[in-house]
Amino acid sequence: MNPDPRPTAQPSRLQWAAYGVVGLLVGVVAVVLWARNRGLDLTDEGFYLQLYAHPEAVPPDALVFQYHRLVTLLDGPGQFGIVGYRVMGLVALLSGAAVLAVGVYKYVAAWLPEYRSGLPPVPVGTSLILLTGLLGYAWAPLTVSYNTLAAALIQLVIGLCLLALVMAKNGSRSGVRLLGVVCGALLALLFYVKFPTVVAVAAFATGVIFVTLRRRGWALVRYLLASALATGLLLSDGTGIGLFSASDMFGTAGIMADADYGPIRLMSLYVYGFLWEVFRTVVEDPVRILALVGLFGGVLLARTFESRRRPAILVSLAGATYLVAEIPSASYLDTVSTHRAVVGVFVALGLISLCLVAIRNNALTESRAGRWSPSGVRLATLIVTLLAIPLATALGSNSPILVSAMHGGAGYGAALVLALAATGRSARDTANLRYVLALPVIALLFAAQIGEGVVVDPYRLPTSRLEQTQAVADIPRLDGILLDEVSAELIRQSHSLVEAETGFQAGDNVFAFALLPGLVYSIDATAPGALWVLPAESGDQGEVCRSMRTVPNHLAATTMVIGNDDPTAELAECMAELIPGYPDSWQEVGQVPIVAGYGAGTGSGEALRVLVPVG
Repeated sequence: MNPDPRPTAQPSRLQWAAYGVVGLLVGVVAVVLWARNRGLDLTDEGFYLQLYAHPEAVPPDALVFQYHRLVTLLDGPGQFGIVGYRVMGLVALLSGAAVLAVGVYKYVAAWLPEYRSGLPPVPVGTSLILLTGLLGYAWAPLTVSYNTLAAALIQLVIGLCLLALVMAKNGSRSGVRLLGVVCGALLALLFYVKFPTVVAVAAFATGVIFVTLRRRGWALVRYLLASALATGLLLSDGTGIGLFSASDMFGTAGIMADADYGPIRLMSLYVYGFLWEVFRTVVEDPVRILALVGLFGGVLLARTFESRRRPAILVSLAGATYLVAEIPSASYLDTVSTHRAVVGVFVALGLISLCLVAIRNNALTESRAGRWSPSGVRLATLIVTLLAIPLATALGSNSPILVSAMHGGAGYGAALVLALAATGRSARDTANLRYVLALPVIALLFAAQIGEGVVVDPYRLPTSRLEQTQAVADIPRLDGILLDEVSAELIRQSHSLVEAETGFQAGDNVFAFALLPGLVYSIDATAPGALWVLPAESGDQGEVCRSMRTVPNHLAATTMVIGNDDPTAELAECMAELIPGYPDSWQEVGQVPIVAGYGAGTGSGEALRVLVPVG
């Protein structure tokens, strides 16, 4: 006989939602870790790997940002290897997103208690924020770069600032001072990692501080700015530490500005490229036209529904539109940039419009006079700040803004959690349940497409992640890395030719005037003078020549030249001046075919040519 006749309690739907969201996060992270040794992008990722392996060969004015100095400080030049750098990128993004999640929950509990009941349970909300923090790559683990480091640092700064405000609410002055100093030090690191983002991040953080503490916020802001200035000066080349070089960074920025790549020019390229890709997408595919019309029509229609249900309707529309617009495409390999632009549109538009509706329909209802209540102002300011995190991450990148913004996607998730708090005061609200489940569905779709071959900045792979199954034997740099047949054959043939026909030894200087720094990295060579040599048709090889002239000793020690394109007259003259005997006393020892379908960025030639000095 059962001594306790009471029925066993069954998990509520919201509890099941929590299990599902947490499980999805665990699944995505597990797949990322599974894929950590699969594939190798020989262009962008190869650039990062070569930069970390041989930072001493990088000309002082070759890079605007100095993230590589921070990375090599953590591991020593090139010690982590491909898998290690990918795991480092994953840990950086998840750590920043986790601190941001803690800060949001603690801030709501301390400063917005009336909205606390509308928050999803901690496992659900935290998992949502962590999932959106992985939107930049989903199934494709990224080698740590300036985008991943910038995203992690921004999220850490905002998250710790929120915790400092919680300390201020609790009366812990020592805690406020400590977190203010830490936030300032992180801002200094962010300045050297990607300086265009610092002003935006500092401005939004300061705004949240003053909106929350009013005049009392001056104390925290002073600690933050003083620490940022002191740390930045301490780490610069003007001190004995000299981790970063402010003079090199500003000098490179000046060169880029003179080359018409200043902020205004860069922003115009972003806007033009983004609008053109979206225009081309909808013109070439009528399904996407209908999807866009349906999305905007649905947004207008949602205004007629009860306020509490609008967020669920908007998120569902965004997810359905994303599904209709993207899944039917048969092949993404030739439309990578278009796909990236469209993904950015749907994710950003869906989440931002959702959060703005939450602000408009809820934050203004706290006062009988229809004015903004203090809690409403705090909520709106924080949501706007969180929505700005991805855009701040994208500043200074050479990819379209909404593409690079994906690296800082944890801001989208945190804003979504706050919008949820604003739209429903009951944690068991059915509309909120659908709302909670909608974003993981979008994230899962995004991840599935990555797994089927969609390439998100900066990866360029000729086949899907699932086809990266071939090990390349006898190449130490690629020990344990699995490649697709196309890339494996290219690297295998290149390595065999270099080993058989030249006197190459590990670490030798190899100049490559093709967009293949990853090939130089894979054969364990050093790229002297320039890691990134654009094709001749780009018209930008003059900048490469300027960088090469700053390290003539490295060029003089060049033992091999590889390329699948002919340099421009300017670059050829520069190489003849800096590389002894080139090209008169150099000979071609072999060619490696560029396998059809390898992908973008490999120059205009059909084969890699290997040249070495005679004798």
